[in-house]
Amino acid sequence: MKKIILKLGLIFLTCTSLIVPAFAAETYQKNDSDKGFVRELSSYSVGRTNADGGVAEIVTYNKKDKVFYLVSGVTQSIDLVKINSDGSTVRKKRIEIGEILKDKNINAGDMTSVSYSDEKNLLAVAVQDEDYKNNGHIVILDKDGNYKEAYECGVQPDMVTFTKDGRYVLSADEGEPREGYDNGAIDPKGSVTIVDLENKSINKVEFNIDRDEALKEGLLLKKGSNPVEDLEPEYIAISDDNKTAFVSLQENNAIASIDIESGKINYVKGLGFIDHSVKGNEIDAVRGKGKKAKIDIKNDNFLGTPMPDGIAFLSKNGKDYILTANEGDAREWGMENNKYENTKSKKFDKENADKKTEFLDPEKTDGLVEGRIHLLGGRSFSIYDASDLTRVYNSGSDFEKITARIFPDFFNTSNDEDKGVDELDARSNKKGPEAENITVLNIKDKTYAIVGLERISGIMIYDITDPSNPVYKDYFNNRIFIKSVNDGEEIGLEKRGNIGPEGLCAIEAKDSPTGKPLALVANEVSGTVQVIEFNYSEDEKNSEIPWIDIEDNAEIVKVDENNHDSLTHRDNIEKTYPVFVNYYGNDEKNNREKGMENKKEQEGEEKTYKFYIGKSYYEILNMGESKKVKVDVAPIIENNRTLLPMRLIAEILGLDVKWDEDKRLASFTKEGRLVKVQIDSSEIEINGVSEKLYSKVKIENNRILLPITNISKAFGLTNGDKEDGIDQNIEWDSSKRSVTIKNIK
Repeated sequence: MKKIILKLGLIFLTCTSLIVPAFAAETYQKNDSDKGFVRELSSYSVGRTNADGGVAEIVTYNKKDKVFYLVSGVTQSIDLVKINSDGSTVRKKRIEIGEILKDKNINAGDMTSVSYSDEKNLLAVAVQDEDYKNNGHIVILDKDGNYKEAYECGVQPDMVTFTKDGRYVLSADEGEPREGYDNGAIDPKGSVTIVDLENKSINKVEFNIDRDEALKEGLLLKKGSNPVEDLEPEYIAISDDNKTAFVSLQENNAIASIDIESGKINYVKGLGFIDHSVKGNEIDAVRGKGKKAKIDIKNDNFLGTPMPDGIAFLSKNGKDYILTANEGDAREWGMENNKYENTKSKKFDKENADKKTEFLDPEKTDGLVEGRIHLLGGRSFSIYDASDLTRVYNSGSDFEKITARIFPDFFNTSNDEDKGVDELDARSNKKGPEAENITVLNIKDKTYAIVGLERISGIMIYDITDPSNPVYKDYFNNRIFIKSVNDGEEIGLEKRGNIGPEGLCAIEAKDSPTGKPLALVANEVSGTVQVIEFNYSEDEKNSEIPWIDIEDNAEIVKVDENNHDSLTHRDNIEKTYPVFVNYYGNDEKNNREKGMENKKEQEGEEKTYKFYIGKSYYEILNMGESKKVKVDVAPIIENNRTLLPMRLIAEILGLDVKWDEDKRLASFTKEGRLVKVQIDSSEIEINGVSEKLYSKVKIENNRILLPITNISKAFGLTNGDKEDGIDQNIEWDSSKRSVTIKNIK
């Protein structure tokens, strides 16, 4: 894994060719996963952001048409987005569901969830009423977004899902007391609505259970409350046989099991607590500020309260399991005289704490362990036996330890700082990284859990083939962090990358447009959906380029075996930002000679280069030998044209290239010919004459990708298809989805 530091003041002084859009602030971004098990193919944006979330919230997938549906409650719309064979995306349609429902006498408020049934070719949308006290609706659309029908559900449907056979559609109706509890305010009943689409019937399941029995089963309840109002369904997972719905009751730290056909409640059970004084469950529960902000993960006398948001079902070796993302959630409702909070806070480390640590108020909550401090959330994911909710696994302190190792400057950062810097330790006193959602992906004979971290962002991946002994596989987070800003500078969320995972969708290889397993990650703060690909081939894994460090004070230039450079900076850990520079460190002469030798060697030989669409390596064929070289951005297809990274085009075609950041202009020269490409322009300039670009310039993983055909023709190289029978310098092979560049000396 490489991490990026971009320090513009320094880079402008030391190099002339920076190949990514930049900020004036000091920014960091990781350009690879922790273990190399996953990579991002593309990131789709809805075109807006929101520090409070709700923009790109939940995503669902249509296997047959290879499209995903993305709901944005803020805009009351659903985007229908096609995933191409290279993993790139294109929006086909925006469904203005809010406008559609105006004609259906539905007073639409927030739209919180979507689910697609491949069996029935139907899309379900959870639509809350504009008045928080009123029932919502499950709206059914066809696969193209055309309205079909709507079913009234309970209050505030927060999640909707189909059974796998498409017969039933269910909603988790949260019923939150958004105006508080007193002075005439209403606490709506929480419920689960079950719609039988074959019989057109509705069964609304309410939790009319005995309060004392609920407490014996380990539930948390508001003091003096009735469970039928106090229980708040959050999320639903369906068993593989379509018979049982498992429902997370987040604020109650519980899960309910419901028979779908009858609507009978099988059980409602609490999830227990996580003892942070036990080895393996360490935690950083103190927020420091300035010099006192630090990573301090240790055992402490707290109990974590899982309170899962998203849950998932897993059947393995004849046993059923429930997976939970242990986010935690406080009750904070009402305003002014009717304000209610079920938390308290205290500085447990008076010397180092900047803010108080939040915990559940025992005077307002029944079901807590007497004499213990109960933090919200577990900062982990857990696996439970679905039959009785016995916990068989908990990831403990993994999430905090892994994120601390990878992002030591941004440990427990929040997700909503849209103007200033991302603060180290900012969420330690609350819920840490916040595991928001979880899903399951099968890859051949292995099963993986994918967990989204709402605050610091990114996804954790674990091998859960053995549910009692999961193994950490990877962490991917390419969010752009801000460490410092100039006076008066604002860094908006639109420049911050992928922030705030909310919805997850797993796609098996057999259903994937790329032929490999994928995960879709909906980020509700940045308003983006990432297409994440799993399981690199062994060839790609083994094609890592060996690096040689050459130090010059605190700055380092890394020169690989192909004489590629990258400027780095030494801080707590190494942060690397690949750039195209002419800088050789202390041993300037030796390195310059090495570069000249490589250049002479290249000039004296004919070489053939082969690129594959979607592959993160290319091949160099020379004198009957083949060599693979890894690239951090794979070639893509755009407007039926092949796009390659700018640096590689220049290197392979023997061009000199300069990048003007201020003008966003790339200039290529060779043998007196000057070719200019303006980013955001649709034209290419060749010796002062403008021509149309075959495809717009793309920026992927902070790399500029250009249409190879435009550049090659500009320098007199021929281009065509392999099947045309003419010997070309650059040839496209549609059967192999490859581009071959040959006879380059």
